Order: sequence, then C-alpha cells, then structure tokens
Amino acid sequence: MSPHHAFPDVSWSDLRTELLRESANRKTTLPALVAKGRITREEAAYEQDVIAAILEDAERFRKALAPVDQGKPMHNPRTIERTPGSSQNDYTWHQRRAALTRELAYRQRLFPEMVRKGRLTQDQADLYTRRLTAMRGLYEYGYDYAPSFPDDRAPGGTWREWLAILEDIDARDGTPLAGPRPS
Repeated sequence: MSPHHAFPDVSWSDLRTELLRESANRKTTLPALVAKGRITREEAAYEQDVIAAILEDAERFRKALAPVDQGKPMHNPRTIERTPGSSQNDYTWHQRRAALTRELAYRQRLFPEMVRKGRLTQDQADLYTRRLTAMRGLYEYGYDYAPSFPDDRAPGGTWREWLAILEDIDARDGTPLAGPRPS
C-alpha cells in the first residue's frame, strides 16, 4: 500500500530509505556548513534532529495505516506511541512540514548543479525529491495536524487555520490535492 494516494509509486520503504539517506547526508554536510560559518551549531543540531522526528513520524503513520491493508479502519496517528526519549514531541506539525518544504526548496536549487557536475543522476534527483515530496504530502493531508494555537476555542478557528494552509498548498501546486475540507 502506498502512503499517499497522489504518490502511488512511493512505498513506506521508499519513504524510510529517503529519510535515512537524508539523515546520513546531514551528518556529513551540516558539520561542514558549521565549519564554513554558513550555519550555527544550533541550526545544524535542529536540522538533524527534525529529520529524525520526521523519520519517526513516517513509522507512526505507517503503523496507523497498517490495519487498512487488512480491511480494518486506520488508527489515528496521534494515538500511536512515540519512541521513548524521542525529541519528536519538541517539534510542531508546522515545524516538521516547514523543514520538509525547506529541504525540497534546497533540492530544487542544488540538485540541477549536482546533476550537471555528475555527482547525481537526474533519475536519482527526481526519485529523492519525489519521495520527500510524498512525505510532505502526508503532513499536508492532515496526518498529525494540530492547530498553532490549541487554546483557540473559537468555533471554526482550527478549520480557518487549516483552510489557510490548504490555500497555500493549492496555490503552490495548482491543484486541490491536499486534504479534507469542511462542508
């Protein structure tokens, strides 16, 4: 079963592989960026840690959807236990989605140059980007979504925020593929 209907060619294994690849890549590139003074140690630690949280999310989402393969209703991903001692709780849905969006924008700028220099094939660049786009698609479909202001008890406050997010997604992609909308 594919994690997201808009990405039928991307499997859970593909998501995990890409997130592990990105995590390993960050372990080598981020210290070099710190040494060059392009980012701080704190920024490097944040970027490494948030990708680990996203990897944990992918596993929780997979577990939540697993019963669907057996003809049973899915579990709410928010009810799947997080890894003990994980920093995953330290990052909001908005921060995790933003980290993926940042990485995808970075790839859009960097990958053409890497392909031109022969450090990456175009097929690899497309595959890596598609996999990460599928992971962002899971967030944008609403998995693990929590409003920015959980104490906002105004009727429709959460839906107003979600609709604004969907409008941003639709404007970026030019399609209404994101997630459920209120009636």
